[in-house]
Parts: sequence; structure tokens; C-alpha cells
Amino acid sequence: MKCKKCGNEIKEGNNFCTKCGTKIEKEKNIINEEKREVKKEDLKLSKKEKIVLAIIILFTIIFMIYLLIRQGIIKIGGFYF
Repeated sequence: MKCKKCGNEIKEGNNFCTKCGTKIEKEKNIINEEKREVKKEDLKLSKKEKIVLAIIILFTIIFMIYLLIRQGIIKIGGFYF
């Protein structure tokens, strides 16, 4: 990160510029808030991703029911499959 006043390179964790003494704590908070916003956006799923996820979940449930029927744990109409 660079100091906005003098352009000096500032090490992460420093609260003041080592060259001109400008306080940079507020700027660091702004950067952290921007990082939080990006992370929240990354967690959101698009409509297409939600549909794909729903299809995968549905397929998994149907496959599990199929396996239970094949093992004879679930009866359908009095017949074992």
C-alpha cells in the first residue's frame, strides 16, 4: 500500500507513513471494508448456479430412494423391486 500524501510504500500493519507521518488507519479500514464486500459478493450464487445445485440435490435424493427400493427397504405397491 502507498501513502496518499507522499507516495511512500507502507508496510501492512503500520498506522503512519514512515516518510511523512500521515495517519493511514482510516485508509486501511476502507480497504478492509472493500474486501468484506467482495467476499459477500463471492458467496452469492447466480441464478444458473442455484438451478444446477437444485438439480444435483434432486438427483441425489432420487438416487438414494432408488437404492433403498433396490435393497428392499422401501415397498411400492406391495412389490419389492
